[in-house]
Amino acid sequence: MKAQVAIEFMIIFGTFLIALSFVVLAAWNNIVNIDKSSIDFEANRILNLISNRINTVYLEGHGFSIGLAVQEKIGVYNYTIEIEENNLWLTVNEISYSRRLLTPNITGNIEKGTNTLENVNGEIVVS
Repeated sequence: MKAQVAIEFMIIFGTFLIALSFVVLAAWNNIVNIDKSSIDFEANRILNLISNRINTVYLEGHGFSIGLAVQEKIGVYNYTIEIEENNLWLTVNEISYSRRLLTPNITGNIEKGTNTLENVNGEIVVS
């Protein structure tokens, strides 16, 4: 009788552990998805900010300048910003995001922190 109770307890406890494992895996999956979504959102927000400022400076013409403040990190992750011809690239956590710019005539690099964008005879100068 005692052995039967012990076996039944082990079966019920084992079933409970398996169910608990599935719940933990589902919760972990949701946390990972939320983290990725927040990184996607922030990366796209930064890309939109930078590309909109560059395009505005280009469209406003010679002599126009504007400031640009770029945050240091996306969440806890470092990221890089690169401009190749008329493409703006942001890479974070081994994932790349891009935006197309209106002009390939860009001198200088976008740095984290404060930048100044100026239109000098149709060329965008980043300082």
